[in-house]
Amino acid sequence: DASAVRGRVEALCAAGVHVAVVTGTHLGNVDGQLGARPVGLGRLDAARAALAVATGIDLDDGAAAGGVHLGAMGGLWQAFALGFMGLRPDGEALGIDPRIPAAWDALKMRCSFRGAALVLRAEPGRLTVRTDRAVCVRVADTVRALDGGVAAFDLAPNAEAVR
Repeated sequence: DASAVRGRVEALCAAGVHVAVVTGTHLGNVDGQLGARPVGLGRLDAARAALAVATGIDLDDGAAAGGVHLGAMGGLWQAFALGFMGLRPDGEALGIDPRIPAAWDALKMRCSFRGAALVLRAEPGRLTVRTDRAVCVRVADTVRALDGGVAAFDLAPNAEAVR
C-alpha cells in the first residue's frame, strides 16, 4: 500500500539512517510508484547529501575493481533521472518534473524515449529539451508534441530550492 511505503521511507529519512543505496536506487523506484520523490518528501537537501555519499561509496573505499560498481551506477542514474529530473513515462508522453537543489546551477542528462534521443537541461525556472525526432513530453501538466530540435519550458520555482 502506497501510504505504508511512504511511511517507511519517511521514517528512514527522519531517523537519519545512512541510506545512500536506498536513496539512490530504492527511493528512485518508490518515488516512481508513489509520486513521492525525495523533494516531494521535503528533503531535497537530504537527497543531495545522500547522492554525494552514494557517488563515493566505491570510489572512497576501493570496494569495486577500478572504482566501478554497476549496481551503484544504476542507482545513481535512477536518482538523477527519476528523482532530480523527475522522468516518468506518461502514456505516449515523457513526463518531466525536475527538482534542482539550490546548490546546483543546472542538471543536464541524456535519455531516450520511444526511439527519440533527448538531451534535457533543467535549471531554476527553466527546462530545455533537445530531441532528434518527434516525441511528446509532459511538463507541468501540459503535453506538448515536439517535432525535433529544441524547445524551452518555463518552470515554477522549487519551493525548496531557494537561493
